[in-house]
Amino acid sequence: MICENSDNCIFYRTHKYRLSTKQYQLLVGSYCEGILHPMCKRIKYARETGENPPDVLCPNGYRVGSHKKIY
Repeated sequence: MICENSDNCIFYRTHKYRLSTKQYQLLVGSYCEGILHPMCKRIKYARETGENPPDVLCPNGYRVGSHKKIY
């Protein structure tokens, strides 16, 4: 199952179709195409704020490239 937002999701497009680290490939496999999809923080952010999520927001709520939770 691929996320219904995959065509417009910056995180998905960046880390699915480009050579990314194993960490980001695992996030894509788990959240964007897997069983953790209902817990995606990017989708939750969009629903709650009515805005597109920040480009640096990972599906698990952490900032890309860091261990800092931003949502």
